[in-house]
Amino acid sequence: MAENNDAREERREYVHRRQTIVFAVVGAVLVVALFISSLFLFHVGGLGEVKTTAEGATTVWWRPAYPLPKMAANRSTSTANP
Repeated sequence: MAENNDAREERREYVHRRQTIVFAVVGAVLVVALFISSLFLFHVGGLGEVKTTAEGATTVWWRPAYPLPKMAANRSTSTANP
């Protein structure tokens, strides 16, 4: 009976060591991924910057699915109904 308890205890210690190693490796990989993504997010060293066109405007990478409303500055300032 004592042999079974010893084997269980050894197995429990082995699994605990194995979990510690796996969690440490996964944590290190996630930290590296976070670091690399933050380099792109904050444009460190020019990473993640959008190239400009010949006119100097940035390229549009999205198109709205509906027409955008006109700006309020383009409306007339009179309060009379048209």
